[in-house]
Amino acid sequence: MSYAIPEFEPASSYIIEVTGQDVYLKLSELDREFLGTDDYLGFASWWCGGDDYKHALRKAKGHPRKRIHDILIHNNIPLLQTDRTYDQQTIALQIYRKYL
Repeated sequence: MSYAIPEFEPASSYIIEVTGQDVYLKLSELDREFLGTDDYLGFASWWCGGDDYKHALRKAKGHPRKRIHDILIHNNIPLLQTDRTYDQQTIALQIYRKYL
């Protein structure tokens, strides 16, 4: 099984200095509105508690999170593991292994 990489560059590496927990929470809240779109920034969590890679995704910086998010969306793979078919989960695991 294979997956397609979007023709556009799915993510750019950037650094945003977050000055406190309040700022991070507000950025995450804003970013939740962008889940499933190209505008997702990489702050908000989109994985579920039972996701095989939840710990790695939680530790990852915004760039790999956005890249994985964008590739999943481009390939019509649900963001939540519980919503995926077996084949979709197999592809998602390939994507996680490559980008985390």
